[in-house]
Amino acid sequence: MKLAVYAFDKFGSLKGAGQVDAEGGFSVFLNISKPIDVNLVVGPEDDPELIRKSSAYQQSFSANDWVNEEGGLYRLNTDITLARDIWWPWRPVRLCVRACS
Repeated sequence: MKLAVYAFDKFGSLKGAGQVDAEGGFSVFLNISKPIDVNLVVGPEDDPELIRKSSAYQQSFSANDWVNEEGGLYRLNTDITLARDIWWPWRPVRLCVRACS
Protein backbone atom coordinates (compact mmCIF):
# COMPACT_ATOMS: atom_id res chain seq x y z
CA MET A 1 0.00 0.00 0.00
CA LYS A 2 1.34 3.42 -0.92
CA LEU A 3 1.44 6.08 1.77
CA ALA A 4 1.04 9.80 1.27
CA VAL A 5 1.56 12.93 3.34
CA TYR A 6 -1.07 15.64 3.17
CA ALA A 7 -0.61 19.22 4.41
CA PHE A 8 -3.69 21.09 5.60
CA ASP A 9 -3.95 24.64 6.88
CA LYS A 10 -5.67 25.45 10.18
CA PHE A 11 -9.01 25.71 8.37
CA GLY A 12 -8.72 22.18 6.93
CA SER A 13 -7.92 23.29 3.39
CA LEU A 14 -5.50 21.00 1.51
CA LYS A 15 -2.31 22.92 0.72
CA GLY A 16 -0.14 20.14 -0.68
CA ALA A 17 0.54 16.41 -0.84
CA GLY A 18 3.42 14.07 -1.53
CA GLN A 19 4.16 10.37 -1.64
CA VAL A 20 6.18 8.56 0.99
CA ASP A 21 9.10 6.78 -0.67
CA ALA A 22 10.36 3.26 0.10
CA GLU A 23 12.76 4.60 2.74
CA GLY A 24 10.02 6.63 4.44
CA GLY A 25 11.12 10.02 3.12
CA PHE A 26 8.78 12.59 1.65
CA SER A 27 8.59 16.14 0.33
CA VAL A 28 5.46 18.24 0.19
CA PHE A 29 5.53 21.52 -1.72
CA LEU A 30 3.01 24.14 -0.63
CA ASN A 31 1.82 26.99 -2.82
CA ILE A 32 1.83 29.65 -0.10
CA SER A 33 3.32 33.16 0.07
CA LYS A 34 4.47 32.99 3.71
CA PRO A 35 4.79 30.37 6.46
CA ILE A 36 1.49 29.18 7.93
CA ASP A 37 0.34 26.76 10.60
CA VAL A 38 0.06 23.32 8.99
CA ASN A 39 -1.16 19.91 9.99
CA LEU A 40 0.64 17.00 8.29
CA VAL A 41 -1.38 13.81 7.96
CA VAL A 42 0.22 10.49 6.95
CA GLY A 43 -1.99 7.72 5.66
CA PRO A 44 -2.87 5.49 2.75
CA GLU A 45 -2.93 7.20 -0.63
CA ASP A 46 -6.63 7.97 -0.91
CA ASP A 47 -9.09 10.82 -0.64
CA PRO A 48 -7.27 13.59 1.32
CA GLU A 49 -10.45 14.81 3.01
CA LEU A 50 -11.27 11.30 4.19
CA ILE A 51 -7.74 10.84 5.53
CA ARG A 52 -7.86 14.22 7.35
CA LYS A 53 -11.00 13.19 9.23
CA SER A 54 -9.69 9.71 10.04
CA SER A 55 -7.51 8.56 12.92
CA ALA A 56 -4.43 8.56 10.66
CA TYR A 57 -1.17 9.90 12.11
CA GLN A 58 -1.15 13.71 12.33
CA GLN A 59 1.41 16.25 13.47
CA SER A 60 0.91 20.01 13.69
CA PHE A 61 3.48 22.74 13.05
CA SER A 62 3.20 26.47 13.62
CA ALA A 63 4.30 29.21 11.26
CA ASN A 64 7.28 29.76 13.59
CA ASP A 65 8.59 26.23 12.86
CA TRP A 66 9.50 27.19 9.27
CA VAL A 67 13.15 27.98 8.47
CA ASN A 68 13.91 30.85 6.10
CA GLU A 69 16.32 29.77 3.37
CA GLU A 70 18.06 31.67 0.61
CA GLY A 71 15.92 33.15 -2.11
CA GLY A 72 12.95 33.82 0.15
CA LEU A 73 12.06 30.14 0.34
CA TYR A 74 10.95 28.46 3.54
CA ARG A 75 11.49 24.87 4.64
CA LEU A 76 9.88 22.82 7.35
CA ASN A 77 12.19 20.02 8.44
CA THR A 78 10.61 17.25 10.44
CA ASP A 79 11.58 13.83 11.62
CA ILE A 80 8.33 11.90 11.77
CA THR A 81 8.60 8.36 13.05
CA LEU A 82 5.51 6.20 12.83
CA ALA A 83 5.16 3.69 15.63
CA ARG A 84 4.70 0.09 14.59
CA ASP A 85 1.11 -0.06 15.86
CA ILE A 86 0.26 2.72 13.37
CA TRP A 87 1.80 1.29 10.19
CA TRP A 88 1.47 -2.45 10.94
CA PRO A 89 -2.20 -2.69 9.85
CA TRP A 90 -1.31 -1.07 6.47
CA ARG A 91 1.17 -3.75 5.45
CA PRO A 92 0.12 -6.16 2.73
CA VAL A 93 -1.14 -9.48 4.04
CA ARG A 94 -1.79 -12.56 1.93
CA LEU A 95 -4.59 -14.81 3.09
CA CYS A 96 -5.47 -18.18 1.68
CA VAL A 97 -8.97 -19.46 2.21
CA ARG A 98 -9.67 -23.12 1.69
CA ALA A 99 -13.04 -24.82 1.66
CA CYS A 100 -13.42 -27.67 4.09
CA SER A 101 -15.62 -30.63 3.31
